[in-house]
Amino acid sequence: MKKIKDYYFHKAKSDGYVARSVYKLEEIDKKHSLLNRGDHVLDLGCSPGSWLQYTAEKVGEKGQVLGIDLQGVNLSLPKNVK
Repeated sequence: MKKIKDYYFHKAKSDGYVARSVYKLEEIDKKHSLLNRGDHVLDLGCSPGSWLQYTAEKVGEKGQVLGIDLQGVNLSLPKNVK
């Protein structure tokens, strides 16, 4: 079995995210202030779900995130994610 040495792979697992791609969204969000409390977000092609995890946290309880994908997302997500 091949051992994965990628820093962001291990960071994602340590931070509770399902994929390392979440840090791409985090970088874009920090640079352009995309996501704010109370926002409503549509995530098309949301599998495996790390962007749903990040976005749900950023928009908070008053915001809403709708994720759509042909594949299911098998995660326990907050109430603000549909």
